[in-house]
Amino acid sequence: MKREPRNPDVKFKPAVISWFKKRPEAQSFFDPVRDFLVSYYSGSNYGYINKKAYPEYRFNSAGSNEVYIVLRASQNHTLVRVRISSSKVKSEFGDYHKTIATKVGKRIDVYDFMVAKTRDIKIISDFFRQHEIQNFTAPKFGDWKNFEINESDEYKSIRLQSGETVKVSHEHLKLSKRFIKWLGGNGYKNIRNEYILASQDRIDVIFKLNNKTIFSELKTISGSSTKRAIREALGQILDYQYYNQTHKADELWIVVNDECSDKDVLFIKTLIDKHKLPLRLVWEKNKGFTSFPEL
Repeated sequence: MKREPRNPDVKFKPAVISWFKKRPEAQSFFDPVRDFLVSYYSGSNYGYINKKAYPEYRFNSAGSNEVYIVLRASQNHTLVRVRISSSKVKSEFGDYHKTIATKVGKRIDVYDFMVAKTRDIKIISDFFRQHEIQNFTAPKFGDWKNFEINESDEYKSIRLQSGETVKVSHEHLKLSKRFIKWLGGNGYKNIRNEYILASQDRIDVIFKLNNKTIFSELKTISGSSTKRAIREALGQILDYQYYNQTHKADELWIVVNDECSDKDVLFIKTLIDKHKLPLRLVWEKNKGFTSFPEL
């Protein structure tokens, strides 16, 4: 696609219009975050880029030693990526830190914030209030509440095979459907979701491959970080495996809906190597799933 200047007016970016037209729900996550950041931006280098894969909206220039901000649309959330040296960021935001590779192989620091509900914008507001970011003024305290994301239908009641009714977030259900579809397309068998063990614990998705039973705990990342999601999932899946020991799996999978960092992978590797835990970390990538250890 021809490289064009950024433009804050979407009518000049046909690929963006086309993408959102097919995914109106995604725009409901994207627009409030964009409006929040634009309201505090005083520079001129901002706007949409014409990208087919997914809409992006950028602020500042990475090549001018400025803190570089990218908004990236997704069906279920909006990603706000802040490119800034970790030496300039307060330790309380460490959970959001990642080290990624540029196109030329250089490792850089970024801070990723996933936005799927209004309160997630507060975390971004806190970050901008506590750090000096070129061309941005500090957000007013509590102003994030004025940029509402539609959350009226956030949870759905589902009935389990036991007859119990539980509430599950729509984002969790969507992740579960995508994961189950991917499993079915990759040869996994006996796939069951919301499965109740004899101990009455509820497994998100249980399945088999080559006579191996696999438990998987799914976590969506919203205003949180992969570290926090992994921490929560790990506690649950180890409980299922070791607390009552009435139904043990050959492998334990932690599945999240955002790309995991090198630190996340190293953490799981350490648990596998030192404690011989049958873990696998799985995350969404390129409309599919990838993992460590690799499948």
